[in-house]
Amino acid sequence: MQTNEILITPELANEFLLSNKGNRKIRPYYVTYLAKQMKSGLWQEQTGDTIKINRSGDLIDGQHRLLALIKAGMSIKFLIAYEVDNMAFDVIDQGLSRSSEDALKAFGATNTRRIGRLIRNADIIQRIGYYRVPNSAEVLSVREIGVIFLEQKDSIYETIHFAHKIYEKGLYIIPEIFILTFHYLLKNKYQKEIEVFLISLCTGLGINEPHSPVNMLRTRFLVENKSLKKTPRTIMMALFIKAWNNYILGKSIKSLKINEGEEYQTLIS
Repeated sequence: MQTNEILITPELANEFLLSNKGNRKIRPYYVTYLAKQMKSGLWQEQTGDTIKINRSGDLIDGQHRLLALIKAGMSIKFLIAYEVDNMAFDVIDQGLSRSSEDALKAFGATNTRRIGRLIRNADIIQRIGYYRVPNSAEVLSVREIGVIFLEQKDSIYETIHFAHKIYEKGLYIIPEIFILTFHYLLKNKYQKEIEVFLISLCTGLGINEPHSPVNMLRTRFLVENKSLKKTPRTIMMALFIKAWNNYILGKSIKSLKINEGEEYQTLIS
């Protein structure tokens, strides 16, 4: 591997980006954040963080910084690492994601474990409509988690406050991460509906119809709590979304399950 510090212009950044293959999906909010840092003079050049080019000539790390530079319309010096091992892409940012709680503390956050889990879960569902374990290219970096926290700080704390109250009232039957994730995702459009749904789900209050989606979901969680063999979170999240979708559409259901070969529903939000 060789490194060289060069002045990157918007034109040169575009050339680098032409070789951007198999990298992370672009997150526009992060590009905007970095561009603001650059234009305001808060960007630090001498961090040792490199733009990485592998042995095949592909850009494998740095796309958001290059896009931000173009958006800011500036020329900035970057350290470029050439001939990086082709396997390096598999581990870039993986170590960073493990220290997200420390990063959130640096941004002034409390309840850092809850916030980190909430942001990661919500990010996946917002992008693909349902929950699954993200692959290495989809995992949020600590910087991205920090940016989301700063931009959504009040909304996140509002959700944490609500979730904490009903999690305790519900005697901890419904995992808190479900309450956090779906309240955060749905409250902007369906605040009254999702709060009634979650209160009924956690406490059983207001459930009068045995075939109501919320009752079916609550029953499934009660069974799950007594079972020694736990259902994967991806399935439980899919069941939650299926129940919510039927609830918001005013439909009763006779059963709540994911049939073999059935595609996961996308969240109505």
